[in-house]
Amino acid sequence: MKKNKGKTILTPDDIVNLTEVFATKEEMRQMEENIREEMMTKEVGNKILNAVDSVLGEVKAMREEQVMHVGSHQRIDEKLAEHDKRLKNLEVTTTTHSLKK
Repeated sequence: MKKNKGKTILTPDDIVNLTEVFATKEEMRQMEENIREEMMTKEVGNKILNAVDSVLGEVKAMREEQVMHVGSHQRIDEKLAEHDKRLKNLEVTTTTHSLKK
């Protein structure tokens, strides 16, 4: 850097050194363009969120159906166990009654 009448003046070498450290306007424009290209737009974001909401709704419905299905199986198993118990009682009663004859 040179001083001219108390003012600091940049030399061509100083300018070259500064462009190695700081981005030029063109480089800044290019970076901005790259960022804009990579950024998600609000419209795309909304489409993604709507798709996720739809899938989440389906998963929730399936989970509720599965819970009801499991409950149904439990009730069937309980009835089957009760029927098995009643049949065994009938078999014992029938066998005991047949032996007395």
